[in-house]
Amino acid sequence: MCADGEALLIASPSKKIIRYYDWETISSLSTTEKSIITFGPNPTDAKLQIILDKPYQNITAEVYNISGHLITRKNYQNTSHLSLPLKGLKGQFIVCLYSPSKFLGNLLFTKL
Repeated sequence: MCADGEALLIASPSKKIIRYYDWETISSLSTTEKSIITFGPNPTDAKLQIILDKPYQNITAEVYNISGHLITRKNYQNTSHLSLPLKGLKGQFIVCLYSPSKFLGNLLFTKL
């Protein structure tokens, strides 16, 4: 669940897909899917590739370490495919994805 208590993220490690559901919708037993994010490879030794369910005009990807400190932020324009450089990083990290109008999801990954 997100910090605001409004969303639930479900991950499938084998398929590397995250599904984002509205918390209120799930509690009423109706699962309206908000967005699908595919990412990999995980773990990675180079760049993390992220594929969104549709193109967005403006996407922000923020990488945080496990302690919650912001490591890097990158903006993307008019795309559904993000290639996130991770040079110099090692360990576990969280990527948070935002468009100007909504939170898209977050991903846990390992950088070798």
